[in-house]
Amino acid sequence: MSEKQQTVLKTNSQIPFDSISEYDSDQDYLKLIRKISAGIIEGGDNENQIHNINDLRRLRKYHLELFTATFSNLLPSFIANLMKSSKVEVCFNALTLVSEIFSFYCENVINNWIPDLLPIIVQSSTSKFGLLSKQSFHALINLANNMYYQETLDTLLEIILENDEVTSDNACETLLLFFSTISENVLLNSFLWYDACEYIYKMLQSGNNTTKENAKIIMYHLEIKFNIDYPFFLSFFENDDQRKFVNECMNGYQNDKIFTNLEIFLKQNS
Repeated sequence: MSEKQQTVLKTNSQIPFDSISEYDSDQDYLKLIRKISAGIIEGGDNENQIHNINDLRRLRKYHLELFTATFSNLLPSFIANLMKSSKVEVCFNALTLVSEIFSFYCENVINNWIPDLLPIIVQSSTSKFGLLSKQSFHALINLANNMYYQETLDTLLEIILENDEVTSDNACETLLLFFSTISENVLLNSFLWYDACEYIYKMLQSGNNTTKENAKIIMYHLEIKFNIDYPFFLSFFENDDQRKFVNECMNGYQNDKIFTNLEIFLKQNS
């Protein structure tokens, strides 16, 4: 698909957030939720699937509690039938909804969705279709700026550990942005670091050079972030042998790897 075709696709298939209107006063929400659920679970043509996504976007904008309950039940079908669809238009609109979900922090079940949604978002950021990769970057930036959940930290580290170079790099760049948006005190004291440190330790032991380098970059940024509290952070590694190994890996390390994907996207869309 050419860039021109993608531009036409974007113009024709996406409703801007500001243009999503409120429901009529006599809307039957039970009937609406049944319709959305049946449509997403059963599938259908592109137009119907996009219409279902836009119904979810509309529900989220104006009736967040109803949306949360509905989306929680639909998450497996939403992922299988929409986010993993072979149809670019459907994937693009599904990514749009997820980007909007990540657009502000709230204390509900969003944290439970992140382990399922985030790996697909990061994978989509490597898509050959520029339209999908750009919308994925929107979602990743929103996540880094707003999704201050334990699941965000753990899932990004798991993706960095278990994926290929480009996917791992995009997840690592997202994680560094996530670190930069949170105060040192909150990052150190409001997150459970034991599992996260186990991921980092496994990365440093990896035979994959990209994985190992990304682990060093993470530790380098955390050392700068935590500053005088960095020795306390190291206490979250399981034992003295792990801490010694980490210190040996980081001895004299200087970060010379330059990430570009999110940085370029941010500059182009600022």
